[in-house]
Amino acid sequence: MSDTKNHNIVAKIIYFTIAVINIIVAIPLLVATLSKYIDPTQFALPSLLSLAFVELFIVNVFFVVLWLFTSKRVCCLISLITILIAMRPLMLTFNFKSNQTTSFETDNRLKILTYNTLRTGKRLKPEKNEVIKYIQQSNADIVFMQEYEESKNIPHIKKADIIKALKDYTYHQTQFRISNKGRDFGVAIYSKYPLFNKHNIEFESAYNGAFYCDAAIGNDTIRLICAHLESNQITGIELDEPMEGAKSQNAQQVSTGAKVIINKLISAYKIRSIQAKEIAKIVNNSPYKIILCGDFNDVPQGYCYNTIANTLVDSFSEAGPHGFGNTFKRKWLHVRIDYILHSKEMKACNFHIDKNEGSDHYPIYCTIGW
Repeated sequence: MSDTKNHNIVAKIIYFTIAVINIIVAIPLLVATLSKYIDPTQFALPSLLSLAFVELFIVNVFFVVLWLFTSKRVCCLISLITILIAMRPLMLTFNFKSNQTTSFETDNRLKILTYNTLRTGKRLKPEKNEVIKYIQQSNADIVFMQEYEESKNIPHIKKADIIKALKDYTYHQTQFRISNKGRDFGVAIYSKYPLFNKHNIEFESAYNGAFYCDAAIGNDTIRLICAHLESNQITGIELDEPMEGAKSQNAQQVSTGAKVIINKLISAYKIRSIQAKEIAKIVNNSPYKIILCGDFNDVPQGYCYNTIANTLVDSFSEAGPHGFGNTFKRKWLHVRIDYILHSKEMKACNFHIDKNEGSDHYPIYCTIGW
């Protein structure tokens, strides 16, 4: 009798402990899900948690399964309810089925490519430049580039080199955030169609930028917006620091490394939220249909993405392949931060994410018609 009583007490303690841990992992997922409503300038924690949205989702699925193998199955509701709330935001990161179609019937269509080029393929000359080679072979009609760089030094790729290599793109517009004796650096649009009415979108940043211009497509005018929102400025060494500390069981190294990363993330999120609002104004006041491409440095669950994409359609969800839509890789960090968005009067097909060694971002493309 005493053994049975002790067994019941132990079981209650175990179930209680599991339930507490379950609540501890369910709350961050719920907060991450709600991050799109919470401005990081007011409270940055939800935006930080949105970076771990997928991992938090998977952990909560684990707890649902765990409870189903116990006598306390009702406790699976702790995570199950949270998962149901988080399901729609998950679909912006993961397509449960392929939505790709190869073509559609429209009067007008454009193949759109957007690519964070990592300083135009690390400033290599065209014959050795994987980014330039990829764009040449892409057959895209309009190319949006972030981290676009024209070097002024002979060993590296110069403006004349880029224009010659991309000679099929007669029209090009740029906005440079860094311009000095060594290089011009910023964002660019290269197009096979005429571009006009170019305007910089003014926001505070030493490194990142955005602009819009209009493209003449047949009898239509389409507003093109190229955006590169505030970078986190986290180096590969800084990403490694907490991991190295954990491996060597150095708590001080883990703590110091984590603080550096978190402080940089919070600072960047606050700046990005202001930038996102400026871009949203351009979107909301546009007299024309819009194609907006860029590197937002924000995941689809985040405030900045949702501020910009609120009235637009995300081509990945609409026409992407089955699986995750990750577009950026560095060390252990794989996330979706590059986007092709368009007006609701348009539709997309044949969305692809390609792997190319020229950059730490993947090029993405699709066809947009109207």
